[in-house]
Formats: sequence, C-alpha cells, structure tokens
Amino acid sequence: MGGDTMRSFSWGEHFVQDIRFGARRLSKTTGFTAMAALSLALGIGASTAIYSVVNAVILNPFPYKDVDTLMSVRVWEAGRQGGRTGYTPGQFLEIAERNSIFEAVIASTISDVLWLGQGEPQRLRGNHVTRDTFAVMGVPALLGRVLVPSDFSSGLPPLCIPAQPNWRIRSGDPVAG
Repeated sequence: MGGDTMRSFSWGEHFVQDIRFGARRLSKTTGFTAMAALSLALGIGASTAIYSVVNAVILNPFPYKDVDTLMSVRVWEAGRQGGRTGYTPGQFLEIAERNSIFEAVIASTISDVLWLGQGEPQRLRGNHVTRDTFAVMGVPALLGRVLVPSDFSSGLPPLCIPAQPNWRIRSGDPVAG
C-alpha cells in the first residue's frame, strides 16, 4: 500500500459517472439512440393503451355500486334454445313479488324518447326503468335529481332523465367524440 492513496467513491458518484459514460456513448451513435428512444416510446404507449382497455373492460367494467353483486335473471322457455332476458311487465312483477334472495329487483328497457324542446323534435336513445333502479345501481345524478318513488304514482306523466351526452347537447356545451 505504501504511498498509494486509495480513493473511495460513494454510490452517488458511481451513478453520476455511469450516466456521463452512457450519455457519451449514446451521443456517438445517434441512429441507435433515436431507434432506442422510439422503441421505448412506442412500448410505453402501447402498454398504457392496453392497460387502459383491460382496466376499463375487465378490472373496472361498470361504474355501479357493488357491481360484483348484480345479477341478470333469464327466463327459460320449454323448447327454446338458451334463455331470454326480456320480460313482460307481468313476468317482471311476478319475479319481483316472489323474490326472496335479492335485495331488490329492477328492470330496464332500451327505447327511444322523443325530445320536444326547442326547434324540431329529436329522437334520443333512452331506457325505461323501474322505481329503485338508481338506488340499486348506486348512480347519482350529475345534474338535477334521480327518480324517486313518488315519481311513479299513477296518473303522473312519464319523466325523463337525459344521459350526459344528451343534456350537454341541449345546454349548448360541446360534446366530445
């Protein structure tokens, strides 16, 4: 050992030296550096896009309360392949009346609603729902209020709660996509 002095580096100094060395090497091979950066960017972008789809479709498919406890009931008919999910009002009422295993039973049908606002009437896509639909699904109203049991009293006119793209169109706000 004699007169030689041994210099010790901390991990931080080694890291800085490694970064400088890497930067010098990459600056000498600009084509390789550009291809490596492009490959990394494409890989990160593709991974982000794939994760977004998997998250939206598989991991978090619906924005409903307790989505893993929701069930869809099918009606089976003799001599018919598979089941059907469409019911008559009488069948739905019988299912709801005989229910002893579910917290609540709701129904929804997709149909068109005629918008009689300003200007020409417009056809909007909508759903007819039963009285507890918003409570069961745990979906709040973004504006205004959701339907309440008194809205379903006989003799009252039907109510419409527009979906977000529809009320945004009516309010004059721009709609994306």
